Amino acid sequence: MWSSPITSAPKIGNVVNTYEYIETAPTRTTVNGSGWVRPTGNMVPGKGYMATAGNVGSLQDFTGTINNANTSNISVPVTLSAISLLDPTNYDGWNLLGNPFASTISFNTFMAANGSAINTGGISYYDGTNYQTLVSGSTIAVGQGFFVKAIVASGTVVFNNSMRTAGTNPMLRTDGSVETLKIQLQTGSLSDNTFVQLSEGATDGYDSSLDFPKIKGNDILQLYSKLDGISTAFSNNQLAPGDDKRVQLAYDAKNAGTYFISLVENSAGLPVLLEDFDLSTTFDLSKGAYTFTSDGTVDDQRFVLHISPTVASVAGDLSTSTSIYVTAKDKEVSVKGLTDLDVRVIDLNGKLVATGKGNGTCVIDMTKSPAGLYIVGVNGTFTRKVIIQ
Repeated sequence: MWSSPITSAPKIGNVVNTYEYIETAPTRTTVNGSGWVRPTGNMVPGKGYMATAGNVGSLQDFTGTINNANTSNISVPVTLSAISLLDPTNYDGWNLLGNPFASTISFNTFMAANGSAINTGGISYYDGTNYQTLVSGSTIAVGQGFFVKAIVASGTVVFNNSMRTAGTNPMLRTDGSVETLKIQLQTGSLSDNTFVQLSEGATDGYDSSLDFPKIKGNDILQLYSKLDGISTAFSNNQLAPGDDKRVQLAYDAKNAGTYFISLVENSAGLPVLLEDFDLSTTFDLSKGAYTFTSDGTVDDQRFVLHISPTVASVAGDLSTSTSIYVTAKDKEVSVKGLTDLDVRVIDLNGKLVATGKGNGTCVIDMTKSPAGLYIVGVNGTFTRKVIIQ
């Protein structure tokens, strides 16, 4: 996928086939299908195109006036041709755009200017074998074409000079306002990624302008998240900040074999556990990749991510209005919330490793215990899993 950094670039040069994507195409059923058409005329600044190279390593030269937005924004219309934002069979709302500048642009600044017209949770681009997703904190490369998801029937996306950056690659950078998790599914030389972000303004349910649907670029290997009651696959699931977050992971695996799930990005160092319902086990992803076998299937019931499992409301014998807060930091387990605390820390083998008592607060030293997952019991009724780093 590509776009032009100059004002009047021809669509055919060293490139054999160039296509644009028409969101309103009446027979469009997939972004890999009949929405693609051969365009006429020159490349339009801000629009994206799909091209196939005539020779491996062939290059396209651009000669002309470089695009800029010194006097006015570069504007591109976007459409949502049907009312459904979530029907995975018709791909409503996908519009192919492109970076019009001879410099990278900031994902965050681009989305801040266009949030009224498009989903701000991500963009998708094709890397030759699959669709990849960029999220907040990223930069969009020079000449990069990418799909956005429109959220209005008819809108406009703008590009302006304030979006331009000095970077060179579509890399993920730390975004202090958002906690980002990047999860990877891998087998052999193949891999696919999905994102979960904790972001102000998001909810734990479906947010049409934040939860970014996934475009599947092949039927061999896909990783994505699901939301309750919604059939759509998501490549970025945005949640409200906080503890005890639960995300349903799903995967498509065409071939039987051994697979690995790993946490390759964790911007805030959050504790993240992977629960495998098939094997009735929970794995701490900070320890590395989780290994499992698949017989080659589509499965959206096997795995759940548990993010920051450290806080819970307590009912029953303890109190109907009291919360117990259990945290693990700097080799200490801290428990707060009751006036009379009796705390026990147990490892995954069931061995008692530490105890403590307190009035309102109880802090237990874990410096002599190895890093890993532990179970904290409070007053014989409440338990919570924590991770000691």
